Formats: sequence, structure tokens, C-alpha cells
Amino acid sequence: MIREVFYRVEIQKSGKLDHYFPTLVSASTSDAYPFTVPMADIKVITNNNVGTSGYTAPIATDDHIRLQVCIKYDPYQRTVWTDIFKGTIQEVSYEFGTSNTADLHCVGYMDEVVWSLIEETTSWTTLTDARDLFGYLINNKGYRRWLSVYPAYVLT
Repeated sequence: MIREVFYRVEIQKSGKLDHYFPTLVSASTSDAYPFTVPMADIKVITNNNVGTSGYTAPIATDDHIRLQVCIKYDPYQRTVWTDIFKGTIQEVSYEFGTSNTADLHCVGYMDEVVWSLIEETTSWTTLTDARDLFGYLINNKGYRRWLSVYPAYVLT
């Protein structure tokens, strides 16, 4: 018998190590098989006044987000968080008025694959190694949003 169910949202600023846990108001997710981009609509309470309870840095697009759940069958059971959604924030909308809520439209990491499909018909006339090929496609042709290639990690 399930005793307690907890939900939380974790947001990591893009390109930084900062993690925030705003208060979750509501969330809905959708996913379908095979190879569709999972999506989530998440509503959180944000308090943008530095030094106050519940403060989170301004939430922005491309921040990483995780919606997590913890189910406890016993009050003495350890807390284990399981991801039910992981991705990036695609759109942020704030309500006008006195409420400090933000609506976040998020897409899963599969969205990166859709944006990064390589459609290239270049013929190589000289001997080319993998380092040059990856550098050309990812860095020069713009097939990346979150993908990057470091030549030191690619074998020739």
C-alpha cells in the first residue's frame, strides 16, 4: 500500500552548475512510442526577490529541467527520486498580477536529435579523418544546439 507520494522540479541553469527546486503547482507530461519528442507543461511558484524564501534565479529557455517523483510505502523508507521527465525549457510564460507563478513548456532531450539530423551531401576529395568530419558537420554547419565536439576526444 502506498503511503506517500512526493513530486518535485529541479532546474539547472544552462551552462552552469546552479540547481534550483521551485515549488511545483501542477504538471502534465506526454510521450508516445517510438521516437516522438516527450513534452511537459509545468507550473511552478517562483519568487524572484533575492534573499526571500523560495527564491530561484530567473528561469530561462534552454535551462535543463527534471520532473521527479518519490513513492514511499513505509514512512521509514529512504527517499529515492525517479525522473518522469528530463529535458529543456522551450518556453516560459509568467502571469500578470500578484501571483508568482511561471508556466514552463518543456521538451525532452529527443528534441536535440530532431534538430540535429544531418542532411549533408558533401563529397570529400581528399583523405579526411573523423576529427575533421565531426568538426565540419557539428561546428561549421550548425547541426548543434547542445551537441559539441572536442577534437581531443575524437580519434583520427
